[in-house]
Amino acid sequence: MPADDSNLVRHRRRLDLDPGDDDDNDGVVETPLDDAEDLVWTWLPLALVAFAVVALGSMYFISSHDHMTSYFHTIHHGPRFIMTDGQREVRLSRQELASYNGVDKSKLYLAILGQVFDVTAGARHYGVNGAYRHFIGVDRSRAFSSGIKTDGEDITTLTDSELLSVHKWLSFFAHHKEYSRVGTVEGLYYDQIGHAQPIVGTIRSRIRQAQAQVDAEASIERCNMQWTADAGATTIWCQDASKYPRAYGSSDNSMCGCFTTTELATQNLPLYKACTDKRCVVPS
Repeated sequence: MPADDSNLVRHRRRLDLDPGDDDDNDGVVETPLDDAEDLVWTWLPLALVAFAVVALGSMYFISSHDHMTSYFHTIHHGPRFIMTDGQREVRLSRQELASYNGVDKSKLYLAILGQVFDVTAGARHYGVNGAYRHFIGVDRSRAFSSGIKTDGEDITTLTDSELLSVHKWLSFFAHHKEYSRVGTVEGLYYDQIGHAQPIVGTIRSRIRQAQAQVDAEASIERCNMQWTADAGATTIWCQDASKYPRAYGSSDNSMCGCFTTTELATQNLPLYKACTDKRCVVPS
């Protein structure tokens, strides 16, 4: 078959597949497709696909550019200010935090549980000659409970009550009228871009459990106690005559509370100073 006839056949088949064309003379085409038209029909779909891929790739790059720029800027160029709830926060390395000591830099920063606070307003406490100077430019979370000036950031081995004392200090700084939270410091609790480390969740869970225990104990009726010098003994009893004195709380901080017979049966509470009755006199 001559080349021109071949082009005519291919063109007729194309028209026969067009559902919008019902012309009976579709197969009669006087002008054959030339090589240039064939080339266009072959490569045009591929060009459109390539254009779509490039366009989508550009959109993805633009959308991710800000995040990647922020990430690499933080790693290579030090602190980066981040907007959180309308407030500007900074991510500091340990070295950068140390410079906010009122000397190298005019502001006074301290950290507790990885969170950084500006305490410049309390310069008489945290300045060069201040009693709490050792807290400046570093995270000494443990020292807020232990009182040991050289203790660092790790509070994982503290008891629940000690952990709550650290948390109370965190709340103190967070709600102070003159102090403000400025961001986080890289370390045990947050990474270099301000993401919480896994230990933060563990500490938060322990604090919640410890606080729940404190709240539960606060609702317990305390025992009445009266010491008599002549007898050299202490009388213990409950205001509610139907309740019994029993010990509760931690072993190192045991207290006397009043409990019903039902509570005694379900909670396995120990005796307080060997008192077995509703009213006892125990030697001092």
